[in-house]
Parts: sequence; structure tokens; C-alpha cells
Amino acid sequence: MELLSNKVPTDQLLSAAWNQPSKEVENVITSVGISLSAGDLTQLKQAIAEYAMAGQFMVDTGIAAAYQLDPPALMGLPDAYVQGALVRFKATNVNSAAPTATLGGFAALNIIDDVGGSNIAAGVIQTSGDVTLRYDSAAGGKWILANLAVAAYPAGHCQGFFHDHKAPSNVEDVGFNVGSARDNTNTVNIDYTGAEVVKQIDATWAEGNNQGGVNATDYPYTWGDCPFTFVISKADGTCDFGYDLDPTGANLLADAASNDYIYAKLIGAVAIATDANPWPFYHDVNDLNRFYMNTPYKDFTDSSIPSTGEQVIVLKRVPALCRSVVYLERETAVSAVYTSISSGNVSVVGVPSSNHRHLASITGSTEIHGIAVSIQTDASQQIKYQTTNTNGNITIRIDHFEVNRNLPDQ
Repeated sequence: MELLSNKVPTDQLLSAAWNQPSKEVENVITSVGISLSAGDLTQLKQAIAEYAMAGQFMVDTGIAAAYQLDPPALMGLPDAYVQGALVRFKATNVNSAAPTATLGGFAALNIIDDVGGSNIAAGVIQTSGDVTLRYDSAAGGKWILANLAVAAYPAGHCQGFFHDHKAPSNVEDVGFNVGSARDNTNTVNIDYTGAEVVKQIDATWAEGNNQGGVNATDYPYTWGDCPFTFVISKADGTCDFGYDLDPTGANLLADAASNDYIYAKLIGAVAIATDANPWPFYHDVNDLNRFYMNTPYKDFTDSSIPSTGEQVIVLKRVPALCRSVVYLERETAVSAVYTSISSGNVSVVGVPSSNHRHLASITGSTEIHGIAVSIQTDASQQIKYQTTNTNGNITIRIDHFEVNRNLPDQ
């Protein structure tokens, strides 16, 4: 627009000077997509209102260490950073440590917290979080993080992630479904909202649906292995799933690192059958910590009980450090070789015998089936059986096991 301040009352304006104001008004109106209309005298007001409502919102196309913020189509930017300017955006990545944000083609600026003025730590901004930044020239030209609409889940948070075992037709496959969690290191939220992802337990891990899920360190699983199941995620929130005997998921993450997976959360476990596939199970929809065997599995039978001693029992169908409900049975053989058992006490292993916790007793000489007891296995999947009589046998059948998915740090 022509500068008019140097004009005097008797000067005349050229036609271009008259046309410039109306042309700028037209540009404002058309820049927001409004078609000019001679009969509508509110178009400038509409355009100003649209700028006011949408002017702060930016589109993020950056990475975890550097957010790139640009205005939506048809919107504009000032010529430079303005003190106190606010911008809002929906983050496409969980931030790494000391990230920057760039507005349009301006200089990249560090994002600092609004309390101590320090660069924000990794994981403060979450994927899909509604983030507000305020430009502060007094802070040395930096963005101050004003708020986060998406709060961090509590440490150990885990909801959903229903396991769908595809037995009997595809016994090697387990399907994983939608859920939300806080990763094992309490750094980021993990949210999966997509379609079921099926991972094979008889093939090494590869990214995507209907791919292998076993880390190379563990592969192949054999009878007695009880791998934990995990959801893993990238910095941008992309999720996948897999298996690991390590309750931290370290081996799985090591394999998936080449595909940019960084975070993991334990979400369950499976027990491996004799054919290296999961023993048929179903996930309890009313308590997702529980995994039931389709048929209680006969895990252990002791027919040579030592006299007044302890017999180590290795529960090969129960993950380590998991609480399990098992059925204790005393069987009377047809040959009557085993006729009685004075006591059969199941106790937690790993502590001195005098401190073993008594869980159940079997007495008498008749057959007993289905005494349910709750057992906590140790890191070696072991419990102990103690008896005072050499005549008898005892069987343990596993009904289900429970995985505490809400532990803050596995």
C-alpha cells in the first residue's frame, strides 16, 4: 500500500493508491477460501474471525528432536517471531531430550519448561498431545511449554491388549488387540487403537501383522518356556507386539531397534507346549491379568516321593514370578502300590525350608481331585512339595496363571 503520510491536502492520489486498500481487503478475504460477493458486506469480518480462530493452530511435520510447525492451508504467518505469540499443535512424536520447534521458515528454538526454564526432558510431549507453546524473547528467544492436554498414564498402567489364541487351526498364532499402557521405563504412554495384530510364536520377530514374534536370543521356544508378551512402540507412537523370556522385553527391543522401536510394556504371557507352540489358552475378558488353560494341564506327577523330604517341582506351564491357581490331586493307583500319603504340602521355593509358606495339605488314603491352591513361582518357575510318607503320588494340574500387568517396572 502506498505511504500517504507525506501527502499534503492539495495533492491528488493516483488510481493505484485508491485500489491498493481494496485489493488488500480482497486478499484477506480470499486467503481463507471465501469467494468475493458484492452482495455480502460481512466477508472481511468472516475472514478476520477465521484467522482469529485458526491462526494459533499449526501442523507438525517434524521429528522427536525437532518439531516443524507450519500453518494450515490458506493461513499465514507474521514476518518474525512476536513476543508472547502462542502456537498450538498436535504432536506427531514423543519428544526426545532438549527438543526444538521451528515456526515456518524461522529459526529453530529450544522448548523449555515454564517453571525452571530448563530444556524439557524426553517423553514430556506425548504422541497426539495437544501442545501449546509461548514465544518468550526475554528467555533468550525460546518456546515455553505452556500446557499438555495429554497427561502421562500412571506408572505400570496397562488396560486392554486382549490376547486371542488362534488354536486349534493356527495354534502358533496369538492376536493382540487395542489397549493403552505406560511403558516399562515410565517414559511414554503407549496407545494402540488399530486392528488386531497377529504374531507367530514359531518364527523370529519381524515388523507387522502375521509376522514372527520371537526375539532371536530366545528362538526357538521349547517345552517348558513361558515367554512374556509385549507391546512395543516407536517415538511416533507406532506399535507392534512380540515375545520375550526377559520380563523387561530387552531382547525383543534389541531385535526391533532396527525398525526404530524404543519402548516396551509387558502385557501378558504364554506357556509353550511340547510342539513349541502355546498351550491352548483363553484370556479372561473380565480380568485381563488371567490366562486360563483350555483344559487344566497335567504338569507334574510324582510317583517316587522321598521319605520325609522335599521334592522340587518345576511348573513348566507357569511363567516365572507369576501367581498361579493349580489343582492338587492324590491318585490311588489300580495296583494299590500307592495307598496313602500322610501330607503333601506345597510351599514357595527359594527360602529356607523352615520358612516355607504352607499352602495346602493332602491327608488320608482316598483319591482327591481338584484342591485349588494359589502358588507364586520364583524366577526358576519352582515350587516345593514336602511329604512324610513314601507311599503315594501327587499330581499338579494348572488351571490358570496370573500376570501382574500393572507393575511399574518389570
